[in-house]
Amino acid sequence: MDMKKMIAPAMTVTLTALLAACGGGGGGPTPPASAHTLSIKLTGPTSAPVKVINSTIQATLFEGTLASGKAFAGIAAGNVLRVEGGPVNGYTTPPAQSVTLDADKTVTLEYKVSAPAGVALSNTTISGKVSGTDLKLNNAYIESARTVFFAKSTLADNVLSFDLSKIAPEAADLTGNFDAGCTARSSDSTARVLESIYLNTYSPQRDLLGTIKEKVVAGADASLPDALIDRLYSDRPFTMKSTCSFTNDAGIAFSVKYDIAVGRGWNTLVLSKDGTTYTVRNASSDDQVGLVFTSSTPRVGVDFNSQDLTFTSNETVTVDADLVQIGNYSGTVNLSTSIPGLTVEPATVTLAPLPKMTAQAAHSDMFGGLDLQPQLLATKLTFRYTGTDNYTGQPFEVMVKDGTGKQVGTGFGVLNVNRPGISMYIQNPEVQIPPSSTRYIAVSLSSTGTFSGNVTLSVNGLPAGVVAKPVNVNLNGYSSTQIELTSDATLKPGTYPLTVSAQSGDRSAKGSVALTVPKPTVTVSLHNSYESQAVYQGDKGFVEVDVRSQDGFNGTTTLEITGLPQGVTATPTHVQVAPNTVTTVKVPLTAVVDAALGSTQVQITSPDLGALPYTGSNTFTLTVRPTRTALGANVSSQAVAASQGVWVTSSEYDSQQSLNVSTLRRLVAGKVVATASIPDTIVRLIALPSGSLLATTSPHGSGKAYLVTASGTSTPLTPPSAVDNGASDSHGRIWFVKTTQTGMGGQLTALTHWNPTTGAVATVPTAQTIEASGTFTASNDGKQLIYLPSYSNKGLKIDTVTDTVTPLEFGASAQSTSIAIRNDGLIYLTEYGRLKRINTDGSTTTFQNQSQIGRMIGFDKKDSTVLWSTSYNGLLKIDVTTNQFTELSLGSPAAATPLSSGGVAVLTQEYTSGGQIATYLSLLP
Repeated sequence: MDMKKMIAPAMTVTLTALLAACGGGGGGPTPPASAHTLSIKLTGPTSAPVKVINSTIQATLFEGTLASGKAFAGIAAGNVLRVEGGPVNGYTTPPAQSVTLDADKTVTLEYKVSAPAGVALSNTTISGKVSGTDLKLNNAYIESARTVFFAKSTLADNVLSFDLSKIAPEAADLTGNFDAGCTARSSDSTARVLESIYLNTYSPQRDLLGTIKEKVVAGADASLPDALIDRLYSDRPFTMKSTCSFTNDAGIAFSVKYDIAVGRGWNTLVLSKDGTTYTVRNASSDDQVGLVFTSSTPRVGVDFNSQDLTFTSNETVTVDADLVQIGNYSGTVNLSTSIPGLTVEPATVTLAPLPKMTAQAAHSDMFGGLDLQPQLLATKLTFRYTGTDNYTGQPFEVMVKDGTGKQVGTGFGVLNVNRPGISMYIQNPEVQIPPSSTRYIAVSLSSTGTFSGNVTLSVNGLPAGVVAKPVNVNLNGYSSTQIELTSDATLKPGTYPLTVSAQSGDRSAKGSVALTVPKPTVTVSLHNSYESQAVYQGDKGFVEVDVRSQDGFNGTTTLEITGLPQGVTATPTHVQVAPNTVTTVKVPLTAVVDAALGSTQVQITSPDLGALPYTGSNTFTLTVRPTRTALGANVSSQAVAASQGVWVTSSEYDSQQSLNVSTLRRLVAGKVVATASIPDTIVRLIALPSGSLLATTSPHGSGKAYLVTASGTSTPLTPPSAVDNGASDSHGRIWFVKTTQTGMGGQLTALTHWNPTTGAVATVPTAQTIEASGTFTASNDGKQLIYLPSYSNKGLKIDTVTDTVTPLEFGASAQSTSIAIRNDGLIYLTEYGRLKRINTDGSTTTFQNQSQIGRMIGFDKKDSTVLWSTSYNGLLKIDVTTNQFTELSLGSPAAATPLSSGGVAVLTQEYTSGGQIATYLSLLP
């Protein structure tokens, strides 16, 4: 959608003085005795567009808006005047009136209130009787990106019934991104659309008459200012809820507020205007609409069937042409051209009014309008060229002027003159040159006839700040050369028409070049090219951005980030940019403590933003992550829940004692409430039901285990064997696999439990040989355990209340990486990133989860329907009753544990600028 054309510049209304003897509306020279006054009286609206034509001399006396009325004095007696009233919304347009001034006359334009002819809004049909004109309408067209005649419907007695359900645009009919030109983005920026605010309407003689719009006359949207129906076709669903700011081609700033949900196919929206603010939303189903006609601005166009005029001699060239009476322009017009020596016949044409045309209102269509279209008056135009210059591809204009010399229309063509002398071809007729740079115009010259000699090439029309280096060519047949253009820093943006001249004595050739000086801009892109960035609740962050000068930009620009999620702000950042440089700057981000979690597509923008280095280079995903607490460096990747809070451990080498010292910290709500120091490297933390903690150490060190109370008091213990992979049951016993070495390198394994408080050790018989390598996992109440072997698919399920052991098979695969068991015995495990469940009958169910499962964390201790697991970029919260997966972005989790109060504690790690690994703690409800 070309939003820059949404607001057309206001039309200037002028009062034209026609006769020296006519005294306007008061004042001026004394009128002659044979003069009369025409008075216009307006009833109905407070103002209306009115046109007064002096038909006797085929000239416009007045065209503009009148309030209540006006008197025109001093008009020569006997003149015939025609008074036309234009359409006014809500009123019936009065018929045109003609009077002969054989005395003073009064013409009354009586506007009667017209009841809105509303019909129920349909999502598939545009229908109803067209109001605002008594003109016979024939065909109405929807425009597309490919053609202005995309879809047609024929009216009967000015009644329209346009069935949209039968219209299926092709790819060529659709425009690019709906949100093009807007810093905000829709939910799917790849959507391609066709948007129609109005229908172009024609007479039976193929005259472009004006437009038909659907005006909301009743229903929920009728209270909106200037509410119109907006028909939108989209090739896919999307939503857009944002405000876009634009500046149209006339330099007028305006904004559009979108709040729409679009489906695939045709959609019915409503567009309203309040000053320079437009609002677009989905139309209400109870709306009533009426079809309103708006006349095109009266003007004349000249449309050549063939735009090229080629002269090889002094003979004339005749072409077929259509004279376009847009908006029913009528009267005598004069034709001329913009090229000296190029004339056109006939030089004068009289255009009669089209049948039944009365509306002469001059309105601007919101989204622009059509210019030249096929019309009724087909004719032949004969051109003659008497100049001495040769031209190649020279654009020219056919100017249409009324009797007062005012230009009322135009047409365009291309002139080629190839007479004996010099022929010139410009290889690059469009040249772009930024400030402080050099570009070239490539020119080919050839001799026409027997010409030979020295030819000088020059350029006219250069803007200030550009110079062209003169070129001399000795032409004898054919030559190719370049004209060098050099610009300085003072060059101003714009488009400049240049004329390239090749001169040799009285022989010359000319060609045209469009020189474009682009506006200096900047481009922006993420410095590290990552497509995602993160900020944490209650914390600050930044986005590192590369800013490049483009087309000579030199100065300060401001970077902003738009589309930010709720609770996140970005500080506008000023950056100084110099030509031929890349400046890297950090744009600060701040997230409040309750900022909305999740990922959002956001954009880096600048008021000086130009073309991007590559598509989407200023777009990235911003993820808001939960609040985190910095734990410092040297923190091990394990965490264990306490009865209140969570235990973490760190280790440092004590040079005075020549050993590693581990520090245990218990944190509640991110605050340290207890610490303990262990003179060894801790291998494993195992929570006990009493609220204490068992810390096992390296077998290569002291080989001890330490019983640590909630307050931080530690007691060294000597375990009966390595219990690193063990788990605690509801009695506080540590279950593990004890290995005993036998002769010849063999070993025996036994299922064993040890009570670290009493020191009691017991072996539990099993019906199968136990693999020595594996892990124990306990239910939250400690009454059930699972032993998951590392290499076999045969494990154990243990009832710790009765010490009953049941063999458990995990299916054909031995690649289960982690497991969780609920208090009621429900078992979930992972296999190749997929989630599996072991059913009560021994069968398994595999879930086709979209998110890759990492390691099982366990069931929530307060909500047994929630199963926690790690994922590639955070955590998965799995509802085992609905099998729904909710992914929470945290970065790469190093460890996680269910909390006694519900939720989980997660450790994440990342590298600091100094190369150390920093660890953070996040608590998720």
